[in-house]
Amino acid sequence: MNDNEKTKEQLIKELEAMRQLVSDMEKDHSRSDDLIFQSVYSWEDTFNNITDMITVHDKDYNIIHANKAAEKILGLPFLKSKTAKCYDLYHGESTPPKGCPSCECLKTEKPVAFEKFEPHLNKFLEIRAMPQFDSKNQLIGVIHIVRDITERKQMEEEITSLKKHLLSGELENEGAFSSIITRSKKMRAIFQYIEAVAKSQKPVFITGETGAGKELVARSVHLASGLKGEYIAVNVAGLDDTMFSDTLFGHKKGAFTGAEKDREGLIVRASGGTLLLDEIGDLSKSSQVKLLRLLEERIYYPLGSDTPEKSNARIIACSNQDIQEQIEKGTFRNDLYYRLCAHHIHIPPLRERLQDIPLLLDHFIEESSKTMQKKTPVLSPELVTLLSNYHFPGNVRELQAMVHDAVAQHISGKLSLDSFKGFIKQRRPMPETEPLPIDENSSSLKNIFGHFPTLKEMEDHIIAEAMKCCDDNQGSAATLLGITRQALNQRLKKKSKTS
Repeated sequence: MNDNEKTKEQLIKELEAMRQLVSDMEKDHSRSDDLIFQSVYSWEDTFNNITDMITVHDKDYNIIHANKAAEKILGLPFLKSKTAKCYDLYHGESTPPKGCPSCECLKTEKPVAFEKFEPHLNKFLEIRAMPQFDSKNQLIGVIHIVRDITERKQMEEEITSLKKHLLSGELENEGAFSSIITRSKKMRAIFQYIEAVAKSQKPVFITGETGAGKELVARSVHLASGLKGEYIAVNVAGLDDTMFSDTLFGHKKGAFTGAEKDREGLIVRASGGTLLLDEIGDLSKSSQVKLLRLLEERIYYPLGSDTPEKSNARIIACSNQDIQEQIEKGTFRNDLYYRLCAHHIHIPPLRERLQDIPLLLDHFIEESSKTMQKKTPVLSPELVTLLSNYHFPGNVRELQAMVHDAVAQHISGKLSLDSFKGFIKQRRPMPETEPLPIDENSSSLKNIFGHFPTLKEMEDHIIAEAMKCCDDNQGSAATLLGITRQALNQRLKKKSKTS
C-alpha cells in the first residue's frame, strides 16, 4: 500500500471520527458552530496533505472549513472563517443554483458524485458530496471532496480532436497557416497537430534549427487558437533576471532607482492572448524558477510587489538548442522542460523538405523584386538543382538572404547562378582532396544495382529518387530534375507500361 492510499484511509477514519464529534457537539446548540469550526482544525495536517479539495458545509451552505487544496482549485486564500457560502465560491452565484451538489445532497440526504464544468472557475471538477448526521440522525451538513480534472478533460478533448484531424486530413482554418509557404507532408502534419491542440491552455514548445520558421509556427498556433487577446513575442536571450522580470511582469513605483511610476509587463499585454518566449534555452536559472511558477500556478509578482497577480495568457516557447543536453549539464530545469512540453512541435529543416525550395524561391524572388522595384527575373531549373544539393544550415532564412542578394545584383534575363554559387562556396568551402583510386569492387553504383547499371536503369533510379524527395509531387520533382512536368509525366507513364 502506497503513502497516498494510507493517507486516504486515514482521512476516511478521521472523517468518521469527526462526524461523531460533530453529533456530540450538536447537543449544545449554543456553542456547536464554534466547536465544529475549532474541532476540524485538529485534523488540519491530514486535510492539508491531501491534494483533493475538502470542504465542510453546514445546512445553510456556510463553508466552516476548507483545506489548502481549496486555495489552488478555487484560487482563493486559505479559509479561516466561516463567512463564505459554497455556492458563491463554487458557482459564483448569490443563491444555490440548480444542480448544486450541496442542494442535491441536503435534499436527498444521500451521497452524490458527478463531474461538472464550472464557468466561474473555468475548471472541470469531480465532486463527491456526503451528508453528515448528528446522533439523532438529523442532517447537519455536507462534506465535499473535490478534484480538479481540467487537465484530464482537456487531454481527452485534444486526443479526440487530433484523431479527427489526422483521419480527415482536412484543415478547418487554412488561413491560420497562410504565412507558411510549403507543400511538405511533414509540415501539413504539423498544421493538423496545431489545430488539434490550439484550443488548449497548456504551453507549446517549438523546437527547430535557426531559420526554420519557429516564430511563424508560433503565430499560427495563436491564430488557430481563436484567442481574442494580442500575440506578443519577446526574445529572452541576454536578459538577466531583473530585466526578465521587468520585461515580462512589470514593476511598481519605487521598485528600483528610476522606477518613477508603475509599469505593466508584457504578460499583461498578452492577457487573453499568447506570449511567445523566443530562445528560451538562454534563460537564467533564477528566471526559470519564475517562469515555472507562472506555468504551474498562473501567477507572477511584479518587481517591488509581494502581491501575486493572475495571468490567463497562453505561453509558447521556442528554442534552437538541444534542451536535453542542457538538462544533463544542469543549465536548464528538468521540471520546467516537462511543463513546457505539454505540446511539442519540432520544425523539420529545409533540407528535409526539398519540395518547398521551388515555392520559396518564387515567393522570395517576387518579394525582393517588389521591394527593389525591379522586374521579376526568370528562374532557371539549374538553380533549383543547385540549391537542392545544399545543406542550408540557416534554413529558410538563409535562402531568403541568398535570393535577396541575387536579385539585388540581377540586371536582366534569367537569375544568375553566380551569386548563389559564391554564397554556397563561402559557407561550405570544398576541401582539397586527392582523387580516389578507381576500385570496381567499391563502386557505389554496383552496390545499389548489384551490377553496373544501364542508362535506362540510371534514369529510372534518378526519377524515383526525385519523386521520393518531393513527396510524389510531379511539379517539384520535374524542377529538381531540370525538365518540364509534361516530360516527367511521359517518362512515368512509359515506365508504368513497361513495368
